[in-house]
Amino acid sequence: MIKKLQRKFVAIAISSVAAVLLVLMATINLMNYYTIEKSSNATMQILYDNDGSFPERNIDQGLGAGSEKDTLGSSRPAPPSGNDFQARADFRSEAERPFNTRYFTVTMDAKGEVINTDVSKIAAISTNEAESYGKDLYEKGKEKGYVDDYKYRAKTLASGNTVYIFLDCTSSRSSFRHFLFISVLVSLLGLAAVLILVVLLSRRAVKPIAESYEKQKQFITDASHEIKTPLAIIRANTEVLEMTDCDNKWIKSTQHQIDRLTQLTEKLVFLSRMDEENNPMIHMAEFNLSEAVEDTLEGYASLCQSKGRVFRYEVDPDLQIYGDEAMIRQMVSLLMDNAVKYSNENGEIHCRLTGKSHRFLFQETNTVEAGSILPGPHPEFFHRFYRADTSRNSKAGSFGIGLSVVEAIVKAHKGHVFATSSDGNSVTFQVEL
Repeated sequence: MIKKLQRKFVAIAISSVAAVLLVLMATINLMNYYTIEKSSNATMQILYDNDGSFPERNIDQGLGAGSEKDTLGSSRPAPPSGNDFQARADFRSEAERPFNTRYFTVTMDAKGEVINTDVSKIAAISTNEAESYGKDLYEKGKEKGYVDDYKYRAKTLASGNTVYIFLDCTSSRSSFRHFLFISVLVSLLGLAAVLILVVLLSRRAVKPIAESYEKQKQFITDASHEIKTPLAIIRANTEVLEMTDCDNKWIKSTQHQIDRLTQLTEKLVFLSRMDEENNPMIHMAEFNLSEAVEDTLEGYASLCQSKGRVFRYEVDPDLQIYGDEAMIRQMVSLLMDNAVKYSNENGEIHCRLTGKSHRFLFQETNTVEAGSILPGPHPEFFHRFYRADTSRNSKAGSFGIGLSVVEAIVKAHKGHVFATSSDGNSVTFQVEL
């Protein structure tokens, strides 16, 4: 129980950290990708607007307003004045864009023949390779996108020819991939470090719960042992009194209450021990599930008849399961006890056992008084000491702990148990093993 709680604590903590890291990593990389794409799109737009080249710098044409003349006699815009560092940085970036950009163009005529190739602004691509890129895109009819690490865009010129502009994005895309790899690696290392710390500290985190839980189990065990002794003495005394006055109704009532308290203490000890790791009470072995269930159900045929219940069951033959046969029989008995106690007068009880590919399903359905249960799932039925109708449970002689025992047995066999009502007039207990 405590180890399961510790594992859940670790799982929740790691899942939370992993979710936060994933969101942060995705956000940072998406913003990085957006910035790279924005810059390349701006460069491509300039090339597209100028038919595949950057505008020529005006030389020997004099200076206009807001311009200055360099040593070569070129006219260029003056940098922004003042202390606006961002504006000056943007100015430098735009001014250096033509010198930092690697690109090439391939011009095709209407027949798809290459009429011009310009690779003067790039060293990694030969004329033949450039022409191959252009022909391939022309044949496929693509106008923009990526081919390898080259961003391309097609433009129809006034002459009717088509120019393919290829922008080299190798450096920026390589940087993006490298940053993505580093961010993933750092996130995984960070997650591993958090996992180690959480595992080491989880014992300290659940220690108060573990101590409280152990004290609770010890209290139940000690209390049950202390109760058994006076119960045994009371039982012996009532048996002596019964020998002298066998028709005394008070003696019979006392014996009935002794039986109830004895069953309660046994079930509480059983639940306490079922929560232990490596429970010594469980003896797993392969046995015939069909025979065990059918034999247990047959024992309730006469009881149902005496209570005025219509009882029928269906069991698939020769189903083999690996488990504790005594506990499985106890599980079926508890479900049948519950059905007999809480089904309505002249009601129906139907049980069915099916199995396929090592998966087994036991269903117990019984009718109830109209309006005594709401349609839908009812997980609260398996809570210890749960009572939907206190007065009726008291008359039935129930402490509301039998279904908790059923759930403990099912969990010990790695299964699941559910309680549902489809119409409000019946309840179905479904056990999956």
